[in-house]
Amino acid sequence: MLSKILGLIDLTAAAFLLLAGFDIIFTGFFILVILILLGKSLIFITDWASWVDIIAVILMALVLFNVYTFVNFLAFLWLLQKGAMSLIS
Repeated sequence: MLSKILGLIDLTAAAFLLLAGFDIIFTGFFILVILILLGKSLIFITDWASWVDIIAVILMALVLFNVYTFVNFLAFLWLLQKGAMSLIS
């Protein structure tokens, strides 16, 4: 059950990152999702996947300052597949 909730957090972050790339997002909600993903990553900091999540959080924060790179798309794919696998398992 916990893995499904954490997977939903990852999928939500992926969706918000995708929407932010098209400027279709409310900044307050985006910041909230960034903070939730950061908190989730810090709880499981000993896992290497959480380190990648922290990198994704940094990239999401850069999107707030209109810094878009191909790496943002890779972060989107990372969060999407991680969330989907958490929901499937």
